[in-house]
Amino acid sequence: MGKNILKRLIDNLSGADLRRVRKDPMEIMGMEHPSEAAQLYVVRQNPEMIQFIGTPSEKVQLEVVRKDASLIMLLDAPSEKVQLEAVRKDTGVFLYINKPTEKVKSEVLKSDSGQIIYMDNPSGNLQMQAVESDCGSIIFIEHPTEKVQIRAVTADPELFIYIGSPTEKVRYAAVSACADNIMYISRPSEKLQISAVSQDCETVRYIEEPCEKAVIVALKENPGLDAGLHLVITSEWENVKWRPLTHCPSLTDENGYFYPMMGANPAYPGQSVMENKWDIKEVEQEFRAQIEMTLKNIPQLSHMTGHMLSTGFTKEVNELVLRLAKEYNLPSIDRMDSPEDYRFTYIGYDGPSRTSAEKEESFIRSLNKLEAGKRYLFLDHPALDNEEMRTVFHIGYEQVALDRQGVTDLLTSPRVKQVIEDKGIKLISINQLTKGLPRSTASKKLEKAMEKYLDAVQKANQDLHSIMIVQHGNVLAEKWIGEGKEDEPHILSSVSKTFTASAVGLLISEGRLKLTDKVISFFPDKLPANVSENLKAMTIRDLLTMTCGHDTAPSVNTQATETPVKDWVEQFLAHPVEHKPGTFFAYNSLGTYMLSAIVQKVTGEKLVDYLYPRLFRPLGIVNVKWQESPQGINCGGWGLYLKTEDLAKMGQLFLQKGKWNDRQVLSEEWIAETSARANGANGQYILVIPEKDAVIAVTAHIGDMQVELDLIWKYLLPAL
Repeated sequence: MGKNILKRLIDNLSGADLRRVRKDPMEIMGMEHPSEAAQLYVVRQNPEMIQFIGTPSEKVQLEVVRKDASLIMLLDAPSEKVQLEAVRKDTGVFLYINKPTEKVKSEVLKSDSGQIIYMDNPSGNLQMQAVESDCGSIIFIEHPTEKVQIRAVTADPELFIYIGSPTEKVRYAAVSACADNIMYISRPSEKLQISAVSQDCETVRYIEEPCEKAVIVALKENPGLDAGLHLVITSEWENVKWRPLTHCPSLTDENGYFYPMMGANPAYPGQSVMENKWDIKEVEQEFRAQIEMTLKNIPQLSHMTGHMLSTGFTKEVNELVLRLAKEYNLPSIDRMDSPEDYRFTYIGYDGPSRTSAEKEESFIRSLNKLEAGKRYLFLDHPALDNEEMRTVFHIGYEQVALDRQGVTDLLTSPRVKQVIEDKGIKLISINQLTKGLPRSTASKKLEKAMEKYLDAVQKANQDLHSIMIVQHGNVLAEKWIGEGKEDEPHILSSVSKTFTASAVGLLISEGRLKLTDKVISFFPDKLPANVSENLKAMTIRDLLTMTCGHDTAPSVNTQATETPVKDWVEQFLAHPVEHKPGTFFAYNSLGTYMLSAIVQKVTGEKLVDYLYPRLFRPLGIVNVKWQESPQGINCGGWGLYLKTEDLAKMGQLFLQKGKWNDRQVLSEEWIAETSARANGANGQYILVIPEKDAVIAVTAHIGDMQVELDLIWKYLLPAL
C-alpha cells in the first residue's frame, strides 16, 4: 500500500513539472530536480536546452546526442553509453567529450585511427589498434610503444623516419623491412649493417664506417664488383699497427708488428723492411696466408696489389708474386711488369694535387691527354675525412684523412663524370683489364658479313640480344641489341647444363666422383618406399646423357607456393623409370638438377660456389647468378645468368681442350666427351667451330632457333 502511494505522489510531481515546461520550456531552468518526463519534453522541443538541466538522465542524454551528436559538448559527465552513441554517430565529436573511456576511444579508432592525436597518453592497446588500422597514424602518437613502432615500420618502412629514438629492435625491424633505412641510423650495429647489405649490397654506401663482416657480405652479394687484396708486410701508421698472420720474425719489430716502412726513412731509422735482413720464405708464407684468408671470406676476389710496393720491391719478390698470381688466378696489377703483361699505361695527376680542387683540376687535365685505343690505370686511395681516418698518419704524412677525402670528392665529381662522358672514355673493371678476351680488328670480309647478318636478323624479326665472334683467341666482332647489355648477365636457359656438367668433370678429375656412381647412393633419405631395379641402376653417366630411363621426363612446378614445398630430389626419385638406364633418351632438365644436388652433397658447397675457384675465377667470370630450388640447390639445368663474353670464354676453353693460360682447367679427356655446341631455350648458344679456330656466342629471345643458326651459317661462317 505504501509503495502505491509513493508512486502516485511521484507521478503527480512529474506531472506538475511536465505541465510547467509545456507552458514554457524555459521553466526548467528554475527546477532543481526536474522529472525525466519534463527533461524529455524540453530537449525534444530544443535539444540545446539540455545545457539548462543540471543532471540530465542518461535517457535524456541519449535523446539529445541521437538528434545532434555535437551536443555532447554540453554534457559535463556523459555516461559511457552516451559517449558511444555520440561517436558512433559522428567520430568528430570525440574532441568534445570530457574524460572518454577506453571503450569509447577504441570505438572512435575503429572509424578514424587519426583521432589518436587527440588522445592523451593512449594505452598500448589503443596505439596498436590505430596502427593496425592505418600504420601512418603512428606519426600522431607522441610516445608509441616498441611493439607499436615495430608494427608500423614493418607495414610501411618509410614511417621509420618519423620515429624518434627508436630502440635496436625497432631499427632492426625497419632495416629488415627496407634495407635503405640504414641511412637514417647513426653508427648502426654490426647486426643492422649485415641485415641491410644482405638484402641490398648497395646499401653499404650509406654506412659511414661499415664493419668488416658487412663489407664481406656486400661483396658476396655483388660478385661483379672488383674486390682486390692489398698484400702488406709493413705497418706504416703511428697508432694503427698490424701483426702478420704467420710467424715471420724477419719482417717484424721487437713488438711483433710489421716494420712501418718499406725503404729507409729518416723519421723511422732502422725501421724498414729493406734495412733489415728479410727472408723470402717468410714473405711467401705470409702472402699465402693473406691470400687464402681473403679467398675464404671473399671467393670472388679479382686481383692483388701491394701496400707501399710490398709486391715488387725486388726482382725476387716480383717473381714470387707473379708465381702466386698464376697459382691463385689472381692478377697482380702493380708488379714492375704488370703494364706490359696486361697492356695498360699508368696515369697520375697532371699538376698539383694537394687540395680537393687541385686534385679535380689535375685529374681532368690527365683525362684530356688520354689517347684513343689505349688502356690506362689510375691508382689512388679514396676515403672519408671522418673520426676513424683522422687517427691514421705517420711522420711526414699527417693529413691523411683530408687528402683521401679529396680523392673521394674527385671520383664522385660531376665535372669528372661529365669529362668522361664527353670524351667517350669507357670505364672497365680490373677483371676486364686482366682477364678479358683480347680484342683484334676484324677483316673487311667479316665486317661486311656482320652487316649483312644483322640486316638479315632484323628482316627476319629475330629478337637478337647479343653476338660475339672470337677467332684465334681474339674478339673480332661484338654487338648488343635491344635487351642485350655488355655488362649485364643474361639468362642462359639450358646452356646452364654445360656448366653443371663441367662441375661433374672437375669432381671426377679430383677423384671425388665416378661416372658409374649410382644416383640413389647419394640420397638414401629421399628414396621412395619401393625402389625399382631401373632406379637402382641409374648412374651419373645416365644423368649426363639424359638416358635415365624415364618414358617422359620428370618435372617440377618452379612457381610452387604450397606448404610444405615439395622436395625436387624426392620428386625425381619417385618418378617411374620405365626403361633400363642407358638405353632410352628423354630430354631431362631435372636430371641435370640432380647433378647439381649431387655436387652439393659431395662437396658441401652449392654448385656455383664449387665452380668459382675452379672455373669462374681462372676464366675471369664474375657476377655469376644461378637460380635455386626451394631446398637451396642451384637449378643446374637452367637458371644461370652470365654475360656474353663469359659464354665466349667457355667456348674458347673447350676450343683449347680445357686449357686456359697454360693451366689445364678441365681435363682434355672430359672435353673430348662433350659436345661442340651448347644451346638453351629462346636462342642462347655457344658454338665451338674447331676447323675455323672460332667461337660464336649468342643471346636472344627467339622462338625459332633454327632460323638463328641458319643465318649464322649463311652469313658469318663463310667469312671466318
